[in-house]
Amino acid sequence: MTLLDSALFYAGRGWHVFPCLAGLKTPATRHGWHDATTDPDRIRAWWQANPNYNVAIATGPSGLFVIDIDPGAEAEWAKLVASDAGLAMALQDTYAVQT
Repeated sequence: MTLLDSALFYAGRGWHVFPCLAGLKTPATRHGWHDATTDPDRIRAWWQANPNYNVAIATGPSGLFVIDIDPGAEAEWAKLVASDAGLAMALQDTYAVQT
């Protein structure tokens, strides 16, 4: 799967995507996440200009909430989740990604 394919897949889920510079988290568009879209034509144009752009998702417009757990903090996170039944329940139907 190419980066373009990934961007189109996410957009198809209703997630607003935008390109970042290859290998970086720096937005590749003038307005950064404000340029995020689900429009497949705009997405194709970005990745045709540079197929190596990273794919970024604008979480707010996409209705997503992200919790970033840095390496070494996993035990503390697990302890927090174990101590809060409501949090544990809310996290049952979530995505987990390791980068």
